[in-house]
Amino acid sequence: MFAHNEIEINVPCATVWNNLVQAKQWPQWCSYSGKVKIRGGSEILQKNTRFSWDGLDLPQDDVAVFQHSPEPLDSKVIEYVPERRIAWYSFGTLTEHGPLCQAYHTWLLTPVGAKKCHVIFEEAATGRATRYARGVYPEIVHISHQRWLEQLKKVSEAHN
Repeated sequence: MFAHNEIEINVPCATVWNNLVQAKQWPQWCSYSGKVKIRGGSEILQKNTRFSWDGLDLPQDDVAVFQHSPEPLDSKVIEYVPERRIAWYSFGTLTEHGPLCQAYHTWLLTPVGAKKCHVIFEEAATGRATRYARGVYPEIVHISHQRWLEQLKKVSEAHN
């Protein structure tokens, strides 16, 4: 699966960045993330940070599509350019045939003048759970990413 979503947020990219790297705060404003745990003592995401999170903490009616709640994703920040780009690799439950899901999440922040930020959020995912989701609910990644971006816009603009 591949998803590409984008949005313009009416605040400087530094404000958007601050909301992205404070991963423990995601569940307070992003209904599609949950149970974030950052390893190694850091309070924010940084280069090489390892963390776990529920990456598809969907409302109950959407979870029914999958028969059970997804397992937490183990992740590692791979790309990190402050206020411009962050990306992490995630994988779900390991099985004898490899992880059920492997994904690469990337965020690109581009300033549009002094007080506007263009945000691109992309994900490429593979694995058995991904193929299942694509067959049952093919638009799930696009929908959840769009909602995540809209919630990021709302929380970022509220604090401005």
